[in-house]
Amino acid sequence: MPAVAVVAALGACTSDPSDARVPETVAPTETTAATATTTPTTQVPGSTVAPATTTASTVARDTSIEIVDFAFVPAVTNVGTGATVRWTNADGFLHQISSESFFSEGLDEGDSFEFTFDEAGEYPYFCGIHNFMSGTVVVA
Repeated sequence: MPAVAVVAALGACTSDPSDARVPETVAPTETTAATATTTPTTQVPGSTVAPATTTASTVARDTSIEIVDFAFVPAVTNVGTGATVRWTNADGFLHQISSESFFSEGLDEGDSFEFTFDEAGEYPYFCGIHNFMSGTVVVA
């Protein structure tokens, strides 16, 4: 892509009108194909945002939520059906994951709790010890 920009810029700097055709010699489909083959299409590990061309089954990736400074990070997590979400307490205080659909024992610092979401829907949850802490898992 930068080579095309240089060719276009050089063509624009010349005073010879026949040089104006230089950019036309670069086939746009070749440039697009080269860009498409070199652009990575994988997600960043732990990401909850799927590329626009993926299907719901790709969104089903397992993901993690951390408990930090009396908050769930991220507060809203999007996954697909069949995904497992893992909560890890990275705080220095005891926490508990509570929901109508799942419930953890108390989690000390470094402890984790996992739950697999088999049905689509919104799953609000909160800390059973500190009820001001809340989050939501959205399953598509």
